[in-house]
Amino acid sequence: MKKFLTVLLALSVVFTYSFSAVGSVFAAATPAEQTNAAIADAQKEMAEYVDEFAGKIVYNQQGNVVSVPDVADASLDKNLTKAAIDAALTKLKADYNEKIATEAAQRVADNNWTDEDTTAVDDVWADLKGTDAYAVGTKLFDETAGAYGAVDGILYTEAVKAAKATAQAAMEAIDPANYSDTDAATIVEKKADLTTVVTIVANSKAGLQKLLGGEAAEDTEKLGAIAVFKNVTKDLVTKTDAAAALDKAKKEAVDAVNDDAADFTAAERARLQNIVANPEAASNATEVAEANARLGSLTANVQKVVALYVGQINDAEAESAVTTAKTTALATLAPSANTSEPDNFYKIADKFVNVNLLVKYATDYAAALKNQYSPTTGKAIYNAATVDAALEKLVKLINNLDTTVDTYGKIQTWMQSSTNIPNAEKEIVDLEKVINDGVRLIKTDYAATALESNNTNLSALNKATDKYAPTNWEGDNKDAVETIQKDFEAKIKAAANADAVVALVKEARAAMDKYLTITQTASVKTSVNTQLIAAGYVGGTAAAIDKTTGFLKAYADGVAARDSVNAYANKTKEDAVNQALEVFYDAVNAKQNANLKASEIKAILSENYAAALAKIDAMKADSVLASEAQKVIDAIKALPVTATLEKKADYLAVQKMYEDYLELAGATEASVTNRGLLNAYVTRIITLEKAAAEALVNALPRTITVADKAAVEAARAAVDAYADNYSKYAGYVDIYQTGSGATATDTVVYAALKAAEAALSNAMKADAAKKIAALPEVITAADKEAVDAAKAAYDALSDADRAAFDRDSAALVAKLELAIKTLEKADVEGRIKAVESFKIKVTTKRYTGSKMRINWTATGDESAIDGYRVYYSTKKSNSGYKYLTKTTKKYINHTSIKKNVKKGTRVYYRVRAYVEIDGVRYFSDYSTVGNRIWK
Repeated sequence: MKKFLTVLLALSVVFTYSFSAVGSVFAAATPAEQTNAAIADAQKEMAEYVDEFAGKIVYNQQGNVVSVPDVADASLDKNLTKAAIDAALTKLKADYNEKIATEAAQRVADNNWTDEDTTAVDDVWADLKGTDAYAVGTKLFDETAGAYGAVDGILYTEAVKAAKATAQAAMEAIDPANYSDTDAATIVEKKADLTTVVTIVANSKAGLQKLLGGEAAEDTEKLGAIAVFKNVTKDLVTKTDAAAALDKAKKEAVDAVNDDAADFTAAERARLQNIVANPEAASNATEVAEANARLGSLTANVQKVVALYVGQINDAEAESAVTTAKTTALATLAPSANTSEPDNFYKIADKFVNVNLLVKYATDYAAALKNQYSPTTGKAIYNAATVDAALEKLVKLINNLDTTVDTYGKIQTWMQSSTNIPNAEKEIVDLEKVINDGVRLIKTDYAATALESNNTNLSALNKATDKYAPTNWEGDNKDAVETIQKDFEAKIKAAANADAVVALVKEARAAMDKYLTITQTASVKTSVNTQLIAAGYVGGTAAAIDKTTGFLKAYADGVAARDSVNAYANKTKEDAVNQALEVFYDAVNAKQNANLKASEIKAILSENYAAALAKIDAMKADSVLASEAQKVIDAIKALPVTATLEKKADYLAVQKMYEDYLELAGATEASVTNRGLLNAYVTRIITLEKAAAEALVNALPRTITVADKAAVEAARAAVDAYADNYSKYAGYVDIYQTGSGATATDTVVYAALKAAEAALSNAMKADAAKKIAALPEVITAADKEAVDAAKAAYDALSDADRAAFDRDSAALVAKLELAIKTLEKADVEGRIKAVESFKIKVTTKRYTGSKMRINWTATGDESAIDGYRVYYSTKKSNSGYKYLTKTTKKYINHTSIKKNVKKGTRVYYRVRAYVEIDGVRYFSDYSTVGNRIWK
């Protein structure tokens, strides 16, 4: 600064410097300053040029590009949005800013700066200018590898990301639960289709078009996946809206019927009154009499006709059915065009005369069916619930004047039809088919083969998109799904009817749908990867992340570097990073939501950040891993050479030790040099366990009886325990099935076990049925042993068998319940009678001081009572007694009365027995009175 001021002072006093000399003083900037100035100028000009270009891009109201300066319209992707193009332009400017700075840095390396250097820096972005046109567009939309418009380039990465968000929003906007089963299935199917596209599309022009379609929006052949989804779902009506529309149609139809009924009544009354008032105009006397009769019943008949059609309207499940019922009603209630009788009305009205008689006949016939029993088994030939349900349907048909049931003969034919009222045996066969179908629909993928039953509701659930085989899930989700399938299989097998099976299938599927499938988990993982990359945790792409770059790898390197004593293998750090990533994946998957938003995933990653880093913090140094491996080696060496079931706990403990070691980051199987020996030991244990389970099955008798219940249950427990305990091990051999998928079949042992269980089930149910059927119709106390045996046989049934027995042998169950209640009532009456017949005699005795003992003797059945209640009084007359205490003994010691009785007073005592049943207390007569003077 001083040098600069000196120069200025010299210039002001002495004007002997040449002009060029003066200029050189002012221009003497350092190379660094010249470099910075050149960079700033070039970057500014480049940015202004690019912004000028961006300002001339035209977009429509939806934000999609319409035209770009100097870019041919035919080659322009009209699916691109302003947001994606702006992001690409921002990236382009950032890239050229870096190129300009890099070029300048290289040129100033010799600590010199010239005009040639400035020109070179300016030329860095010359390829954006073009000669007579903008070249920015060409650069921006270049699809060659590594360019902005290429696969995974910034332009299409942003565009596809936005399109995926649009797809996600479209799917989230429509909830299948709000639609009918048919429409819901369509929505689920189309969501799956769109999700598949979202999952697989690349960040490219082709990927964007798969989502958004071609350039001509009106061309249906060029519609993208999002438009296809919206087109399919846009006209679907929610259950709420459909119900509202149906209710509106019903109300309008009912109002129309009531209005026409009022008009018809007035017109028909006038017609009939005219006939009555002008008998001379009648064709004969019968016409007048008939008119009088019609007139008297007109109001009632109109009400019946209105009720008939209003009932049909209200029962309608679709607007078309409402329209049909309304049209028929209005035609029936249309007045005649002249003075003739309205035939449509009277054809209906005259039929109501017999309705009550027909209903009574049907009701009596149903009662007779319910009272039919098999003479050999005692089982009802028809299930009462089935008959009642059929009768309800039949009565509705009769009241609706259905021509198929308008005579006694037709009603009898209807009720004798096994289609309308199947007998119990046929019901069981038909229900078994429905049950088999129900189990299939919750445990398998769709198969083209027809269902066993002809149940239309189950057929509607059997769709090509069904994927409920456990193999569609993995890990904990698979375990959860298999548990659901097991629970619901038992419920379905115990279902009382086909409707219950259908409901259970829907409930089971809804429960399984809450767990992410393998496909959904992969899709979620891709979404998580996107956020991990965005957060800088890893590098690469969502489809293939690069774990060797990013924060997690750097953190692992840092943890290892902080330990100046020990070494950490690369594999250890890689495993630790993988474990950290699994924390993130598991946390997101735990939400069981395939449609999580990016913001929601970010929040979950943030919540689990510390837990993920803890996995890396926990990684062990090479020396520690070697020590842990040696511990396992030593433990294997210490095991007995011959593996036996008696020592299996020891072998499995070492196996667990080995598995825990392998969970450590950096652990390798090869480090446990004698692992093959451990595997051989465990395989031997598995083989022995399998043989033991099979032996229990093979030991079951050929003919299974009730006496074999414990043996069958033990065999089942052994088979299940073998599978539960060892299925995760390499040496495991499936004891349930051979083969896989559609070709899987039961093993010989498992087939034998299932046959034994089925035989035991039949034997147990037959035993219960036989014992209940043998009970007399009139139960007495003498039948207690037989009733107890029948109850024990019924109670011994498994939950599933008991439910099936209740369903298939309702009459026998009712008989047993009545027998039990009869005995219970007799027992209660007996206990009441026993306590009431008790006879008690009281004596008193004084101990030292004021202590008093009251004793009594009793005659009666002491097992029938709960105890005795003691009372006292100071009055000689039989009055004034107060409750003192209760006891199960035959005496009490009385010591506290001195507090409220004067010395020298004679105290009187009496006792009675009691029993309490269902909250009611019953007593014997009072005892004799004992007394003693209180001193």
